[in-house]
Amino acid sequence: MSKFKHCVSMAALLTWMIGIPLIGGQRALAGSDQPPEGAKQFAETQFLQIVEGIVFSDQPEEWGFKPEKGNITFSELYPIYALNADFAFGRSDEMILDEPPTWVAVIFQDGKPVNAIGTHLTADGQFGLAALGYPPELPDGLLNLKDGEIIIHDFPKDEYYVFSEKNNSLVKLGQSAGKHSLGSRLTKEQFQKILVERYKNIDQWEEDSSVGVANAVPSPSAPWQAIVYSAVILAVPGGVWFYVRRHVKTRS
Repeated sequence: MSKFKHCVSMAALLTWMIGIPLIGGQRALAGSDQPPEGAKQFAETQFLQIVEGIVFSDQPEEWGFKPEKGNITFSELYPIYALNADFAFGRSDEMILDEPPTWVAVIFQDGKPVNAIGTHLTADGQFGLAALGYPPELPDGLLNLKDGEIIIHDFPKDEYYVFSEKNNSLVKLGQSAGKHSLGSRLTKEQFQKILVERYKNIDQWEEDSSVGVANAVPSPSAPWQAIVYSAVILAVPGGVWFYVRRHVKTRS
């Protein structure tokens, strides 16, 4: 498994997170690039503890880190918006789901960007851990954002797109030879056509995207790797991507 493919869900971290209080905060305003106080407070008080407790009790190299911890720091918080499933199925012109974004910070080790960590607003109105570990293109993508640009996440495909609000177009985040790169520029209409084609056969997507999205699977070296998840992808009214755990298999 790629060292950047780690993505730890709250379920996977539940035991470790016992005793760490969630920190409340106000709902982010739609379209705002300023994180709520609750998100900033959670990042300031919990991000380092989470990275130290998870990454450096595992195999740091598999998370993109050097073995010795060194100096761990974090960038500012960037909003990542969820793709509206209704837009992907051609049922709406609204590309972004109408819900607060995930706030993600790039993790630096001795000044070098190595991974990312995010926080989001939970159902009880407090901020908690969204994920630890993101695809390698995301940290550089966040650090290279320009004014008027935001990140949109195609959740089932686990792809990230830079949307320019100035010219109403998108480019896919990627990497070339380990360096930041961008795909071809797409209009909003072209992007929607691609998505409609991509998701026209939802049964096939059940097979292609069953693992590593709804319940992300950490490194085989991690103790909670004994459980392998499979999920069915659905798009429910309101544009939400909804995943139902299909079965749980325990590895011997």
